[in-house]
Amino acid sequence: SGGNQWRISPDGRFAIAWTDARRVDKPQKTQGFQDITVLDLTSRTSTTLSVGYRPVAIAYAASSSRAFAVTQDGISVVELLGAGAPKVGMNIPISSSPLEDPGTRDVSFTPDGTLALVRRDGSSAITVVSLDAGTRKDVTLPDEVTDLDVSQKGDFAVAVVRKASTVAVLPLPGIWTAPDQVTKLAVPSET
Repeated sequence: SGGNQWRISPDGRFAIAWTDARRVDKPQKTQGFQDITVLDLTSRTSTTLSVGYRPVAIAYAASSSRAFAVTQDGISVVELLGAGAPKVGMNIPISSSPLEDPGTRDVSFTPDGTLALVRRDGSSAITVVSLDAGTRKDVTLPDEVTDLDVSQKGDFAVAVVRKASTVAVLPLPGIWTAPDQVTKLAVPSET
């Protein structure tokens, strides 16, 4: 009820509907919109799951075996395949501060669904989240990261550090085990 967003899995088997509170006119502060509906288009069944307070995005692993709900609380991992109906496998906090403004975050996922990378407005740190272990590490760059993108193959991410006229390349998944292995490329006279 009230769903205003859809995301379809790469293989076309699953569709997830949810309510993005940012698209609701004057939502009540106590309304969490935390339910999503997972539709299995092959078996024509639906499952309603609670994923966390006010989801803003859904992403899938390229294999369509898992989905990830980005919420104000963090990331909820939804196991789509296996015995029984889809279920929430874990909820992963992506910040140690419960007061962090979730509107300042930009979350990207590797296509294999093993890592998420979180960029925050005003922060020089990129948080790398293991979606298997539910843990996180920070990679600190010279200044505020203004943009972050993961390559189509998921073998690297590119972070823009505008004030330092620098582009940082983070090897994936290598950045998880060696967070200092960032290649910094200067782009002189550019912002």
